[in-house]
Amino acid sequence: MNVRIVLVLLQVWSGVLVSGLAAARDGLPSRPNILFIYADDHSPKTVSCYEGAYAMAHTPNIDRLAASGVRFRAAYLGSWCMPSRASLLTGVHPHSIESMRMTGSNPRSAYDPEQSPFWPAVFRQHGYQTAQIGKWHTGTDSGWGRDWDYQRVWNRPDNPDNAGRYYGPQVIDFNGQRRMVDGYATDNYTDWACDYIRGEGRDPDRPWYLWLCYGAIHTPTTPADRHQGLLKEQTAELPPGIFGPRPGKPSYLQKTQVWEPTDDGGAVFRRGKLTHTAWMQQVHECLMAVDEGVGRLLETLRETGQLENTLVVYSSDQGYANGEHGMRQKVAPYEATYSSPFIVSMPGSLPAGKFCRHTVNAPDVIVTFFSLAGLELPWKMHGRDFTPLLLDPDNAPWERPTLYTHVGQDYGSNVTRAIAAEKEAVHANVPYYAALRHEDIKYVRYLTGSESEELYDLKADPDELTNLARDPRYRDSLEKYRALWLHEMQMADAAYLEHLPPLPEPEKMHLFLLVGQSNMAGRGELEAQDRIPHPRVFMLDKDGQWRPAVDPLHFDKRVAGVGLGKTFGQVVAEALPEVTVGLIPCAVGGSPIDAWKPGEFYPPTQSHPWDDAIRRASIALKSGEWKGILWHQGESDSNSELAPAYQAKLDDLVQRFRDELAVPDVPFIVGQLGQFAQRPWNEFKRQVDRAHRELPQRVPHTAVVGSEGLQHQGDQVHFDAESYRELGRRYADAYLKLIGR
Repeated sequence: MNVRIVLVLLQVWSGVLVSGLAAARDGLPSRPNILFIYADDHSPKTVSCYEGAYAMAHTPNIDRLAASGVRFRAAYLGSWCMPSRASLLTGVHPHSIESMRMTGSNPRSAYDPEQSPFWPAVFRQHGYQTAQIGKWHTGTDSGWGRDWDYQRVWNRPDNPDNAGRYYGPQVIDFNGQRRMVDGYATDNYTDWACDYIRGEGRDPDRPWYLWLCYGAIHTPTTPADRHQGLLKEQTAELPPGIFGPRPGKPSYLQKTQVWEPTDDGGAVFRRGKLTHTAWMQQVHECLMAVDEGVGRLLETLRETGQLENTLVVYSSDQGYANGEHGMRQKVAPYEATYSSPFIVSMPGSLPAGKFCRHTVNAPDVIVTFFSLAGLELPWKMHGRDFTPLLLDPDNAPWERPTLYTHVGQDYGSNVTRAIAAEKEAVHANVPYYAALRHEDIKYVRYLTGSESEELYDLKADPDELTNLARDPRYRDSLEKYRALWLHEMQMADAAYLEHLPPLPEPEKMHLFLLVGQSNMAGRGELEAQDRIPHPRVFMLDKDGQWRPAVDPLHFDKRVAGVGLGKTFGQVVAEALPEVTVGLIPCAVGGSPIDAWKPGEFYPPTQSHPWDDAIRRASIALKSGEWKGILWHQGESDSNSELAPAYQAKLDDLVQRFRDELAVPDVPFIVGQLGQFAQRPWNEFKRQVDRAHRELPQRVPHTAVVGSEGLQHQGDQVHFDAESYRELGRRYADAYLKLIGR
């Protein structure tokens, strides 16, 4: 799609949203209370009401909240703890938060409140009472008396020695007064929040905003005593892709791989040998106290008559992979590692039990809070007001993509310095990136130039196993999402855009022509493995469209089956990880070498083998460049009439292909005829074989592949399926040797 068209459409969509926003607010409380329940380190898959949730997920109270409101597909709030909170305190992406920085021992950090003001202070100025309870992870200055009227916070940056005590005992700041508190932290936070809702430290005549920040289920992921062992009888299914390989995906995934296979088909975490099932039990047992807390909070709102006048939001700071992509961490751009559950409820004002297919980010959340409170934005924020989605999640117009970023421990102008290569732009082994999701498509661009782009169709591939960025069928989509990405980055004031390294030039598809007769076309019996495509191996189908390469590649006869081409493509793709392979199947069963001339008609298949191959080659050439020609033929010429002339015809064929395709040195690889004990060669097969074997001596850049040890499928002519796969490997080895790999 043309970039200019994309930008015009975005302007049109903006007008539609703005014109309908005032009407959309009708019927909402003018100054609702806002309770933002904010857990730690868990993706939507840990919440049982979400599609695709883990089998162990059991969150009845969070599910009840969803049943009373709107459950969004996901939120993208930040790549790790601190930037997520920083965006939720400022309404902008981290690259626009000046002065914030890490200082001293982790997690010590600082910021200048003059350069980086937090918006709760604005709510205070306009009559709201603001409160924060639980984990504080954004600078040693927690803002009590400036941003917050009421605080009971575990200030991790100001207490590095206590920063690992996620579940207690904890050093807690009570409105600026510090003391040690025992007990299970998750329960403590819930108790304090319920007390606040009931009126402790609160002006009953003022609306309130409470940000309740649980530390669970952050490591060490310690369940409450009452929940310990409740899931000990349950087992966890390993996520797809936990061990790889991951062709087409970033190379850094080799560094973030932390799971190892076990002999019984399971997995262990390599650092402590904790099994995957034991880890998943621990995760879900730890989340139980958070879920109980949500239930208690809702009941307290109901008891105090505030439920219908309180916007309740549930989310987490980011996701956390539990084996997905081989990880046990956050930070990376994938759904498991980044996306959060996002549920919004206000009974009587918002619809109940609705699912919103759209996604939002941290700035969107804050802009929407301001909108619902009836307040003007105090500075430019990077979000959009999604109130229309809350009121009509099924039908509200919303064509906005969701931008989210990862810039490690850098903020503001330090991000620009990192992208300009003044410092390393990697955090938790993941290079800095900016990503975008719109509907079911995700686009990821790494900001260092160290990794290729990523493009995923999340509807077809929810586990994000297949990177489509080099799939020729998605070239228009790739261009469209590059344009959307650039527009969103500009709207988000990404000053580092001018320092981005250029995108690596997309390497053209490596094209291979598959020609000859039936043993090139393939007649092997299909098995399940033959229908599994490689993400970087494609075939040109009979309609001239690129499709993932699966057997049968050929369509010359109805009996076409497993051949050598698919395996050849896979081996080449694995050996050349930056290459996308395009196979052009053109073989015709039974065809003699004389049928492979311009204008020749082959009656058994009602086809013109040469002309059809050249026509298909011209279609393929629009997508790539020629890298090889694979030929397997000769059975039909192994007779007294044709064998004597075969060598001259073969040499002529090689030259004609090279001339026609305008690639004078393109590798040309031939395969030996089947050597089957039940059908010994006669002198004419030996004559054809000699023409094949001696080809490299006569014609440069050619190779011959032997058929020793290969078996026939029972007809003493065609190889069986496993022999075709082995023959494909031999062709690939010969090709790689020809090109010096």
